[in-house]
Formats: sequence, structure tokens, C-alpha cells
Amino acid sequence: SWDAGNRVVMDANPNYWQGPPKIKRIIYQVVPESASRLALLKEGKVDLIEGVSPDEAVSLAAASNVRVAAVHGNQSIYLVMNNIKAPFDKVQVRQAINHLLARDQIVKDIYRGLAVTWEGVMPSVYPGYVEFNNYSYDVAEAKRLLAEAGYANGFQTTLTYSAGDPVQENIAVLLKSTLSQVGINIDLRKQPVSAHSDVVQSKKADFALWIDYPIQPDPNYSLRLLYLTGNAVNYQNYSDKEVDRLLEEGASIVDSAQRNHFHRPAQERIHEAATLGWIAEPSYVNAMSANLSGWKWFTTQYYKVSEMSFAK
Repeated sequence: SWDAGNRVVMDANPNYWQGPPKIKRIIYQVVPESASRLALLKEGKVDLIEGVSPDEAVSLAAASNVRVAAVHGNQSIYLVMNNIKAPFDKVQVRQAINHLLARDQIVKDIYRGLAVTWEGVMPSVYPGYVEFNNYSYDVAEAKRLLAEAGYANGFQTTLTYSAGDPVQENIAVLLKSTLSQVGINIDLRKQPVSAHSDVVQSKKADFALWIDYPIQPDPNYSLRLLYLTGNAVNYQNYSDKEVDRLLEEGASIVDSAQRNHFHRPAQERIHEAATLGWIAEPSYVNAMSANLSGWKWFTTQYYKVSEMSFAK
């Protein structure tokens, strides 16, 4: 049964090709308030919760009847900067902003260690990933780049972020502080989840926080998704003919070692263009009853209940 916006009830298929699932019924309940979700789990009234914040994960770790699963996977949080609209059409502006991202502080203080700093252009756990460390936190270099771009006195802009993720608000507040050091004055605009998704996915966001993940662990797929000209997920409107050529040619390379090596130049060009503000790779976090076993993470940000069971 399906009660839209409230809950879904699913019974196991006894004829499932891998055998009948051990868990016979799933009740997937919508509980908007995170505090309510935590209380239900601690009281044993639910067996698994999603959307666990870093602070909540730390607090749940002390509960004896709860287990927290945090996986460094393929999620990433980054700044969308509209590459075809001033001032973000200037590469120096985008590079300057990358030099003002306090990645270490965000991972330590906001994500409570449940993330890693990220400056690459695709998930670091994927084959063919190239690690870059060219955008260290450097206020002086950011000022120099802004002056070179014609914005020595900075500029005014609006940063949008999702109301559905408390971490984004904390990052937005920190960005407002750090970017003000070079005269970039930000108005913060918290939007409902649907409104925020609409403005980013329509490619109309000038400056926005966004979390995403390419589901296939392949360099060509990952890079095409975010950086190929006109691609649906290229929310920042980035375009580079040489990158397009490399991605089109690389799609047909079958040998995995050659495929990984071939895509390095594309990653280098994308990184140099600072098309996005690369921030961190947050862990995928679920919390569950201590007697629930078989939980596994997949690159689609899913888990398979058909592979899970309760300890006797």
C-alpha cells in the first residue's frame, strides 16, 4: 500500500529469484523531524533511519541499542557557480573562491569528521581519480585573482542552499564569513528542498550549494555527467571543446587501465577551470537497531533490505 507523503508498506516476494527475503514486511514511514526519527530509533519503534546529520550520528554512537553506519562513498558537496554569468564567468573568480573554501574546518567542525576534504573533479573512491591540491586556503592568492579578474573590491551575490540539510546552512554561514575577507558579500537564501532543487536543476542558479553523486564507478561516466557541454547534470553551464573531445573519445576505450589514464588530461583541464567549488565528500550515514545485520552501501545511495535480517 502507498499513502502518498506518509508511508509505503511492502510485503516480501516469496518467489524472489534469490530466495524469500528474511524480512517479510517493510513499513517505510515519512518522519520529517530529525529529532522524532532519532527518538523512534532509540525507543525501538523503528529499525532504521535515514538522513542522519553528523551531530546526530555522534550522539547516537553512545546508544547501546543502536548502530551507526557511515561510509566514505561517492557523495560530494560543492558550490555551483554559473560559468556563463558574471562574475562567475571569469575563471579567476572561480579559482579565488576555491582558495577561500576552508575544507579542513568544514570536515572537522561541521561534518564532525564524517567527511573528507575534496578537491578532485569526481569521487575519490572511483578508478582513474586524480588528486589535486592546488586550491589551498589562501586569502592573499584569492585577492590577487579577484584583482586580475577586475573585481579587486569584490562583489555582491546570493548563495542558495537547501532547508532540508542542516549541514548546508552551517557551511553557508561559514562561507559568508570567509568570502567577506576579500569583499565578496553574500546574501544567504535558504530554500525549501523542492524550490532549491528546481533552481539548481534548471541551471538558473548563480551560486548554490549542492550534493550529488555519479552512480557508476567509471571515470568517463562521472566526468560526462558533470562536465560535458549541455549535459543535464552540468548545472554550472561549463563548456570546453577539448574536454568534450576527450570525453567522447574516452567513452569507447575498453581496457580499464588505459581508460583511467586517458581521462587524466580532462580532469586537469576541468580542475584548472575551477568550474565548481569543490568542498568535501560527506559520508553516507544510516542508523539502525543493533540487532539488524546485512546492511551494505551501494553507489546509488541505497541499501538492499532483501539482504538484511534480524539477529535471533
